[in-house]
Amino acid sequence: MLADRSFYRLLHGMIPSPEHYTATLESAMASSTDRRALAPDVSLREVWAWSMYDFANSGYTTVVTTAVFSAYFVAGVARGAPWATFAWTAALSVSYAAIVLSGPLVGAWADAHAAKKPLLLATTVGCVVFTALLWFAAPGAVVPAVILIILSNYFYGLGENLIAAFLPELADSRAMGRVSGWGWSFGYLGGLFSLGLCLVYISWAQKHGQPASSFVPATMLITAALFALTATPTFLYLRERAQPVPGLGHPFHQNERGPRGFLLSPVAAHPHAPHSVLRSDFHGPGVAPATVRGCASSGKESWWISVAVASPAKGTREFSGRTYVLEEGIVCDFALVRAAKGDTHGNLVFHESARNFNPLCAMAGILTIAEVEELVQPGELDPDTAAEIFNAFRPVNAELGATVVIVTHDPTVAG
Repeated sequence: MLADRSFYRLLHGMIPSPEHYTATLESAMASSTDRRALAPDVSLREVWAWSMYDFANSGYTTVVTTAVFSAYFVAGVARGAPWATFAWTAALSVSYAAIVLSGPLVGAWADAHAAKKPLLLATTVGCVVFTALLWFAAPGAVVPAVILIILSNYFYGLGENLIAAFLPELADSRAMGRVSGWGWSFGYLGGLFSLGLCLVYISWAQKHGQPASSFVPATMLITAALFALTATPTFLYLRERAQPVPGLGHPFHQNERGPRGFLLSPVAAHPHAPHSVLRSDFHGPGVAPATVRGCASSGKESWWISVAVASPAKGTREFSGRTYVLEEGIVCDFALVRAAKGDTHGNLVFHESARNFNPLCAMAGILTIAEVEELVQPGELDPDTAAEIFNAFRPVNAELGATVVIVTHDPTVAG
């Protein structure tokens, strides 16, 4: 709490109702441990079942697309050919492209028919079956292996989208990040568990003189079986709360503003209806350079950003023969920074690399919270090194002014 010895509110300047910001912060901190993170009718068992799907499917990405089969494909199935890495990357790229193209359609159908769970079961069965069929990926069987990778990864990606669409139904709107973090944690554990189990088997097989063409396909069976087994709680305890919404199944909805592309049910047309949006993530699992995933989101509100509507045109200015786009500075409600020293007027001193961005961050907040290593009285700071964050920056909404909260762990400072 800000009222105890470790927190000191040092307000500066005449601003309208500064207590509004500090009271908001105090209330959030006081209720952070008591506020329920889940929706009213959701139990911890159901969230555990939802998180277990991340535990289950992470074995696929860890063992198949990252650590084991990817290397075996290049060195074993393709026999180290110069084009082997390209073939592997191309196979994953084809599956990601298929996910992007079909993800919004699948999401629209799931929203229209309230059928996320049946579709999740279908995609899980697809990924498990085609992963198990990688058992037949013998050296030289490049085409079958590529087809199986495309299909298994495609069903994996669709399953990722569908399981994510349950989150708005499970979590309180203010705690989605926390509940999502539980799923991520289970995912990391599941990936490590699957990989560890496979490595134990691989070590045993190598000690008994088995070649990679024998033990790597067997790890595909292990991964598929573990996926199916650990995903079972999801289908036993996770509930489908959405209701069918007729009319959301058409993938190219239009309204008075014209075509919206993959924005299947625009907020302007259906402000209270579930809708599906397209989300693209670019990151590299293993040897794959990029992934692009469509994402279905169901609920009364959208919590991912749609890219279907163009942003309003920005103003431009020309400097030295070049045209630049004008953009307003970023203003946030809260700015969190760390400083070496601070005084009771809100002046801060930053050391070394903290000088790069911490002053800018401090000036961008209507309410700035600064953790200082040493709190001093006004006049004790060197004016050549102190950063005055109150008058150096005025936010766009200037009448709000700026407020600073100093946080110190110095036990000699009286509360």
